[in-house]
Amino acid sequence: LGGVVALEAVRVGSFDIDAAIQTYVRREHGIAVGEQTAEQIKLAVGSAWPSEADEWGAEVRGRELMSGLPRTITLTATEVREAIDEVVSSMVDSVVSCLGSAPPELAQDLIVRGIHLVGGGGGHVAIYALCQLGRHTLRLRFQPDAGTAGGSRGAGPHS
Repeated sequence: LGGVVALEAVRVGSFDIDAAIQTYVRREHGIAVGEQTAEQIKLAVGSAWPSEADEWGAEVRGRELMSGLPRTITLTATEVREAIDEVVSSMVDSVVSCLGSAPPELAQDLIVRGIHLVGGGGGHVAIYALCQLGRHTLRLRFQPDAGTAGGSRGAGPHS
């Protein structure tokens, strides 16, 4: 086929995941955390797919909304996964939609050559699993965003 056969660009990525974590911590624990703290949580225990690391937790320090005083809680990987579920689901839906609009001949190429998901969010092996794409047939090829079509806004290798 020799070129771009199907493209689906979504404007979700690292910043959206951080914002979802901030919202979750505020709503569920009554604590305000900043963008940097949310990103640190994402990098420490964030995941889109259950793993052995689910027992880990991240110590989170923030400002309690009711009293205004500092407070520390432990946030589990399961809680972070719940927090980012909507953002991850939009990424997965985009991949599935794009593959659904691709010509049938593309299936053989996917099996032989793998698939490219660009942007930091596309760098998660869990995205492949959630899309029900066999990991054994796909090779992960990370391509940084760099403002290209199909990349996720502000993404990095750990988004």
